[in-house]
Formats: sequence, C-alpha cells, structure tokens
Amino acid sequence: MKRSDIIKKVIIFILIVTVIWILLHVTIDFKWATTMEHLADRYADYEREPANSVDVLYIGSSPTYEAYVPAEMYHEAGFTSINLGTSNNRPITEYYNLMYALKFQTPKLVVLDYMGFFDPDFKSYSVRDFVENVPDKDI
Repeated sequence: MKRSDIIKKVIIFILIVTVIWILLHVTIDFKWATTMEHLADRYADYEREPANSVDVLYIGSSPTYEAYVPAEMYHEAGFTSINLGTSNNRPITEYYNLMYALKFQTPKLVVLDYMGFFDPDFKSYSVRDFVENVPDKDI
C-alpha cells in the first residue's frame, strides 16, 4: 500500500469519526437541555414570573423532582406551582434553593422534601453540613 493511500484512508477515517461525534454531541446536548432537571432554565423561567403568581413551590430531591408536575397540578386542581427539585439534592442545597426562590415569589404553600436527613448513606454528613453552613443560626 502506498503512503498516499494510507494518508487518504486516515483522513477519511478522521472525517467519519468527526461527523459521528458531532451528530452524537448534538443529539445528547439537545436531550440534556430539554430535560426537566435543567435547573438553570427553570430558574430563569421562575424569575420571569409575575410577582406572587406562584401558589405552591416544590423544593426537594428526587421524589419531589419526579412526583410533582406543575402543568398537571394546574389542570387538575387549578393552582399554579413550580418544581425546583433536583436529583440527589442535599438539605443544605434545598435551604439555599428556598432562600433564592423566596426572593422572587411569596407562595401560599412551600413543599420541602428533606429526604437527605433520613437517607442512611448520607445522613451523617448531610445533617452536619446543613447545621454548619446555614448562615442564620436562629432558624
């Protein structure tokens, strides 16, 4: 095999791999950007809501994130809500999510899921982290 044939085959191989990589990247990125867990988009939408327009605020870890669908709540019960839950959320993160959320809305009800306090795998450090990191020790 000639050297020029080898170079052509290498260039063709690199082009094929590049095209496959780009297609996979676009597909994976598209799916990630549109998942419900994309918190930055949910925060941006939340900040654009008119003041006092959210009746119920959900904050928590996986059970909250997966269980409450604001559109269904509105359709079924007629109240507005937003779900700021994320997977594997720790109590300290939930505290700061709540403090952030209350800067923009005054909901009638806040549903907090502190599952991290009771998870045997995370209990020892999540409770300690929460107590040590909360700036307002009077809560």
